[in-house]
Amino acid sequence: MEHLTSMAASASEELVTLDAASLGPPAVVLATAGYDHTIRFWDVVRSSCIGTLQHNESQANCMALTRDKLRLAVGGNPAIRLFDTVAATQLTEEGVVNTTANVPPLHVFEGHIGNVVALGFHTDGDWLWSASEDGTVRIWDITSPEYLCQREISLGCTITSAAISPSQTELYVADQNGRVRVWDLASNTSLLEQYVEEGVQLRCISLSQDGNHMACIDHAGRLHLWRIAVTTAEDEDATLLSLHHLCTVQAHEQYGLKCLFSPDSSFILTTSSDSTARLWRITDPRLLTGSNGSLNRSFTELSEPQVLLELAQTFEGHSKWVWDCAFSADSAYVVTTSSDNTARLWDGSDLEVMQAVPLKKSLPVSFKALGTYIETGHHQDPEEYEVELKKLDDLRQAAINAVPSAEGLARLAEYHGQLSKLSTRFPIGEDGIKIAFSWFNFAGKEKKPKASIIVNIGATYSQMAAQESYGSVDGLKRAYNNFLNAAGAFESAGRCASGAPIPTTDLCESSISCLVAMMLAQAQECFVQKAILEKAVKDTTLAKLAMSTSAFFESAKSHVSKNSATGMFANYVDWLAGKAALYRGIAHYRKSTECLVASQYGREIVKLQEADEAVRDAKELIKRLPSELSNQITALAVSVTKNLERALKDNSLIYNDPLPARGAWGDCGAAVIVKATAFPDAAISSYTTAPCLFERLPVIHVSRILNSLAVTRDQIVSEQLVRLDAAVSTLEGAFTKHQLPGVVHSVLSPEGLPEALIAQSDEIREKGGFTALEEIREKVQNLRTDCSKIVNATTCTLDDEEAQDNNNRQRYGPQWTRALSSQLNKMLRGRLDELRMTLKQGEAADASFIEIYNEHIPSIISLSLSKEDLEDAVPASSSRNLGIPAAVVGEITAAIERKDHLIGCRNSLGEELGSAIGSVDIVARALELDGESDIEAVISKELRDAAESIGPKLDRLDSDIAEYLRFLERLMADFYESCPKIQTSMDERGVAFQRLNEAYNAYLALMPQLGAGQQFYTDLLEQLRSLQQVCADFAQNRLGELQEMSSQQPSAAQYPTQQPPVPGAWNPSIPVRYGAPQNVSPASYGAPDQGNPYPVVYPSGAHQPGAYPPGTYPPGAYPPGAYPPNNGPFGYQNPYYRPQ
Repeated sequence: MEHLTSMAASASEELVTLDAASLGPPAVVLATAGYDHTIRFWDVVRSSCIGTLQHNESQANCMALTRDKLRLAVGGNPAIRLFDTVAATQLTEEGVVNTTANVPPLHVFEGHIGNVVALGFHTDGDWLWSASEDGTVRIWDITSPEYLCQREISLGCTITSAAISPSQTELYVADQNGRVRVWDLASNTSLLEQYVEEGVQLRCISLSQDGNHMACIDHAGRLHLWRIAVTTAEDEDATLLSLHHLCTVQAHEQYGLKCLFSPDSSFILTTSSDSTARLWRITDPRLLTGSNGSLNRSFTELSEPQVLLELAQTFEGHSKWVWDCAFSADSAYVVTTSSDNTARLWDGSDLEVMQAVPLKKSLPVSFKALGTYIETGHHQDPEEYEVELKKLDDLRQAAINAVPSAEGLARLAEYHGQLSKLSTRFPIGEDGIKIAFSWFNFAGKEKKPKASIIVNIGATYSQMAAQESYGSVDGLKRAYNNFLNAAGAFESAGRCASGAPIPTTDLCESSISCLVAMMLAQAQECFVQKAILEKAVKDTTLAKLAMSTSAFFESAKSHVSKNSATGMFANYVDWLAGKAALYRGIAHYRKSTECLVASQYGREIVKLQEADEAVRDAKELIKRLPSELSNQITALAVSVTKNLERALKDNSLIYNDPLPARGAWGDCGAAVIVKATAFPDAAISSYTTAPCLFERLPVIHVSRILNSLAVTRDQIVSEQLVRLDAAVSTLEGAFTKHQLPGVVHSVLSPEGLPEALIAQSDEIREKGGFTALEEIREKVQNLRTDCSKIVNATTCTLDDEEAQDNNNRQRYGPQWTRALSSQLNKMLRGRLDELRMTLKQGEAADASFIEIYNEHIPSIISLSLSKEDLEDAVPASSSRNLGIPAAVVGEITAAIERKDHLIGCRNSLGEELGSAIGSVDIVARALELDGESDIEAVISKELRDAAESIGPKLDRLDSDIAEYLRFLERLMADFYESCPKIQTSMDERGVAFQRLNEAYNAYLALMPQLGAGQQFYTDLLEQLRSLQQVCADFAQNRLGELQEMSSQQPSAAQYPTQQPPVPGAWNPSIPVRYGAPQNVSPASYGAPDQGNPYPVVYPSGAHQPGAYPPGTYPPGAYPPGAYPPNNGPFGYQNPYYRPQ
């Protein structure tokens, strides 16, 4: 085995592996160490200890071997000790292991002040590197007699793991803050700092043997896979190193401890505190090699997220934490060590006995739209459902990152159950709430997320089955049941996806049929293998079972051959063909045994010949098959050949039994004992039938009634408020007509300023006065201008791209096979039109605001002046010489107070109206009357009855206002008649006071409206910029494709113009990355924070356009439709609105 560089912690069994060619007889040697201060060397074949070393000064945290395996470095706390491995494994004179020999270290490296967590030798053995929790990395010269520390690198953070690149030029260091640093050992400089997940401690880091990939496991049990890219800087000799995240999987539910690449770089082994080790297969071939065997670096990023890691096997047997692990040189065996004081050797050669289905991946989903609908649709406070919304989001995250296990299966089933029930409370779909469930390689609308989850449930069952031990009856039983459950899940997914408008490769009929046939075939295979192990079934029955198994594999292979499934299952073709031939051979071989027992020697020979033909068919594929399957075929071939030779010889010399014609006396027969388990099966039904998280909300049909009732309620309230506001508007009009505030101010304060006006001016200045108002107005105007520019620029981007596509389509005719730009950008244009309409609504509302703003500018400027300047600006009155009786002034003041009292009565009636309407709980009443045919009519009548309960009080208010208006007319007529000169003498000063009072009210209303307008345009600008970036990326990607096509296609102006595709027709020539947007619901831009609706199209960057779903708007937004005349431009009350 190759040596292992590793990290250990308390109570650990630390191991390295030795190639014992230099040590003596044992072929393979294993070295382990832990907290007992003893390093032990083991003969793995004989499971015996062949030598020991004492490490009394501290526990052993990590170990490393030189390339020639002659020296062993042991990292402790805080020193490093170098030992001679040959001396440690010397036998005594009697030829037994000397376990009492105290071999001193060759040298003790001192300098670290914390636990040494990782170390390793240079390939030529000239120097040793070490990393410690003290935050330093040291390079030690081991060729000099002094073993000097040649270099110390201080990173300033607790180091948890480190690994050296295969080129021995870079050191990758992981720390407790979730960061990886790459240090160039040649130049002694930092090349790169990359957070894997900020704030989450990395426990181990590993590099693939080819140096192209990095794996990290963190404290939370997540395994992260990264690609290492090295490029040459432009106009420089230097190279640039970068890390590209490929995928993250929840490798373990508990603490992650170790991760390690296999020598062939095709697997990653992880260990955990959950007492298990797990082997993960890297499934994307682009990660490994190109067609010529070299690294495939033709892409900068994956065109779309792939299923890069799938669980190949779980190693269970340890009883405590599994701290360390190692691979054999051929990646076929695994060694693990644990706190249970054992090291275990695992056979990984049967990793590909069965085929599992990879899980589908998904993008994050925002459920904000649900919260919005709770408020607008159910008319309830969404904050009361924060727990449910959080739980749904957590459940989805757990489901899409589920580990193939009973726990992961439970999370998938629970999420599927909640997703199914979600539509009973929320109108999810094109005509309702638009949530972009983006599952890769899948198309559809409402059924899309549910079908994808069911596929993942089936895939999880298949992976659980593939993890079982096929050498035991119990393991075969569990695998058998899991494969049947998987088949049932895939059948259900096919039914669920059958309504999708466009079939996709993973859920079309042929693909589903292939998946089901594969699962049933493997279930039947498990039954056959179990029967063979138990030796309780006759050869006749085994032959029938094996022949049925072969038929299942043939069926799956036939589905793969269909066009829609070939691409997805191409890697399974040889495996399916090999399995079909193997079990056909087993069937004929078992049938020949039955013939031999029945003394049917001729028939025996025929069956063996048929078995030999089946084996030859399988052996033609043997080089392309997994090793375990190849071994099975080879073993069967040996048995068939041997028995055929024996049968031919015996029949020739002894029996002379004639050979019947093939098929003359029937075949092996068939015995199908498998049937897909109905979905959901008993194991998960309890999760799928759990109560809906939003059970407190009414079901959707009641919700629709509630929406209608809410509109009715608002209409009833509006009718009453219009009546109230009409009366008050008449009162305000008469009050303004006679300019009563101005009259009173002028009479009581013929000189100077009234106290009320001084207080208003002080308040205006405290709020910033006219300057603050003008600054916000300019910001709103600039934001609105920026929004308009982006709308125009984005429109031009899409127009130019579409025009270019049309030109190329005319130029190349039918040779131009790219999808129409007008189809691909349909969603983008739709979203742009929505934002353009929102901008127009804002501009329309701004117009009314500007009118009011301009009307009151002079008076607002005056109110912003100091007291002295304001006093100079207001003309004096001559009313002090008019001798106005105090009684008259008192009557006018009383009239003003009475007017305020009437306004107060109006407000009280408004509150009473709200209470009366609120007393009708439409939700409770709708639920109470659920099932009756006239729910809406009954509750509507109750609402009207409640509103009419204030009718008498409203009549009384109308009467009081009418009486007050008559009184006011008489009062002012008597006033001007008794003082004929007062009207002209007070006009100028009274009008000034009246305008200042109106300007004060306008200022108080305009400031919050401007603030809301600024926020509105800021939000809109952010959405437009994000959309602009998405459109720019779309156009750039399309331009690159056009240029590529232009360079490949000959000009052919004679080609006829390509006809547009039939709507809804599947066009296989459309590239997947551009075909994907057609499968994404227009809801992609329907809710905020749902991410880029073209994640498959643009892997180079994820944009967050953000958007507000129909019916919801940012603060101060303008809902569709005209505003009532008493509403301001940003939806606030306009106390100074005057009807035209």
